[in-house]
Amino acid sequence: MNITFEYCDGPSVTAKHLAEQLEIKNLQISLAESCTGGLVAALMTQVQGISQRLCGSAVTYQESIKQNWLEIDTELITRHSAVSPQVTQAMAAAVLGKTPDADLAAAITGYLDPPVADLRLGFDSKSKVNGGQEYQSSDPEDSHCYISIALRDKLICGNPDIPTPCISTIAAKRFSLTAQNRCARQFEAAEKTLLLISEFLSTGKLRHQPLAANDAIGSFPFKSENSRSSIQFPGVCKTCQGNKDPN
Repeated sequence: MNITFEYCDGPSVTAKHLAEQLEIKNLQISLAESCTGGLVAALMTQVQGISQRLCGSAVTYQESIKQNWLEIDTELITRHSAVSPQVTQAMAAAVLGKTPDADLAAAITGYLDPPVADLRLGFDSKSKVNGGQEYQSSDPEDSHCYISIALRDKLICGNPDIPTPCISTIAAKRFSLTAQNRCARQFEAAEKTLLLISEFLSTGKLRHQPLAANDAIGSFPFKSENSRSSIQFPGVCKTCQGNKDPN
């Protein structure tokens, strides 16, 4: 067997920028990855010193692992599918709940295989499995991913005394993959995840272009406070309702 090694030129610009964002805001993050298979964390760990900011990543690829490791409700997966905003939100909240040192968490689920022209006969081209064999889908709607972010409520209202189990999730953001092969699409998904987390830390929004207007989740502005970031986000933090900063 011949083994070759390819060396990268250094961490990606996106990974470095996210690491800088986390450092400036003095935040730690954990991840729950499905379609990216740990690649988001792998890209982050190329940044020197990231151990102070990245707690870890749970690679929950199969549905049973989502259920067993993250305790995602089986009924939730059955009702919405594993690649859905609901399950992605649940993954983000679950991994944050299992990572006491993390201030926020991100989760990603999605389809890696690009849509293809389906010339086979006798079954629905949208079906992912036929006779036990996995097929690529010809439906462009299957060419997407979701990312969701979960936050400690102490970040939302700026109250550091809120118990760490108090967690809120941001609605999952949908984005499309455009690369033409599975490997390239996985890197694309990982890079977009890093970008979306970084944009969220900068703006309080999950954004990416091009995206349909109805995919937007709204604005959750950050402000700087004691070298950390807090979000003004009415009606979310049930622990400290009535004590939010009005600004």
